[in-house]
Amino acid sequence: MTPRTAVRLAWTLPVVAGILGVASLVVRTTAARGVGHQFPDIVTFLVAVFQLGLIVLGSLIASRQPRNPIGWLLAGYGFVACVAFFIADTYAYVAIQGHVPLPGPAYALVYESVVTGPGIFGVFALVFLIFPDGRPLTSRWRVPTIAAVVATLGAMLATSITPGPLNNVSYNVQNPLGTPTLKDVAGVLDGVSFIVLLATMVAGAFSLVLRFRRSRGDERQQLKWVATAVAFAAVLLLSGPLFWFSVIPSPFDGLWGPVFVIAAVIIPASIGIAMLRYRLYDIDVIINRALVYAPLTVAIAAVYVGGVIGLQALSRAAVGQHSDLAIAIVTLAVAALFNPLRHRLQVFVDRRFYRHRYDASRTLAALSTRLRDEVDLDRMADELTAVIQETMQPASVSLWLPERGGVP
Repeated sequence: MTPRTAVRLAWTLPVVAGILGVASLVVRTTAARGVGHQFPDIVTFLVAVFQLGLIVLGSLIASRQPRNPIGWLLAGYGFVACVAFFIADTYAYVAIQGHVPLPGPAYALVYESVVTGPGIFGVFALVFLIFPDGRPLTSRWRVPTIAAVVATLGAMLATSITPGPLNNVSYNVQNPLGTPTLKDVAGVLDGVSFIVLLATMVAGAFSLVLRFRRSRGDERQQLKWVATAVAFAAVLLLSGPLFWFSVIPSPFDGLWGPVFVIAAVIIPASIGIAMLRYRLYDIDVIINRALVYAPLTVAIAAVYVGGVIGLQALSRAAVGQHSDLAIAIVTLAVAALFNPLRHRLQVFVDRRFYRHRYDASRTLAALSTRLRDEVDLDRMADELTAVIQETMQPASVSLWLPERGGVP
């Protein structure tokens, strides 16, 4: 395939998917006219945006790096998922709502359930195993790569033959391909495939760690982007039990869907930044700020909640009722603590994780103090040259100074 053909093919996928999306919206709106049609909820909207974004991202990578399979993998899966979402789901919507008599809507939903369920896990497992150059780490790492493909196909087959209601669809529809006699076989196949997929994702994460230890320069920054996104997505996904077990108030239960979609969006977004090398070295700033503001937020929240509870308890003991003064005092205390605490955390993070930058900052601060009282030009030049060599470590240093009047 020539580069020009690859570019044309890569950008054909998002164009076709966009047309399908518009057609799906038109069909739904026309079919539901006059029957109280409601627009899709926020989760459905975010899923559609995620799928379209996955195609655009994959197409962008494939057009820039046509020999790297990561772009084609993302664009291909995004396109197949969009077909499932826009065609299968819309077909089922029109048929089930009774707007137009269409045969077999459940078969269309089987396709959607199979694609949007195990498919996404298999795609991410493969991407982790071949990121960023599109090849496994070594020849031995081809085994988990092949296992990821086989496990994904096995999970898809198990989903398609499992009797009962379909998963990952918006309707309570029984699987028309479900076979009761194969229920146990499908359960075993689904369980084994899930375990293998989970193992390959763990293996992919481990391969990223090995690549990071061996990497230098741009590749190291690429791996930092993905590692940071995976860590942040893991934190978001671990918040799931808070929603499932109603630890938080019920009005916020509906946040789990958007949180899950956001967690899924973060990883491909980081892959796109890493593959396209857009603002690649900004990841160090993001990590630095995260290391500072995450504990800062926890500390401020703990001080605020603890202060309010403590002062309210004292207020009840003293006057027998709650006092708004306690909240005002704690708010002022938190505002006063914010900047000093942030400064101390920033110094700690720089000293612990960014020692080279911290030492360079201290050296430059000391230089500015010394030069402020220095009057000897030769000694000043020697000081400046020594500091440049110490902080920047260049191959050579030369200092040019014009004579008085601007003439050398």
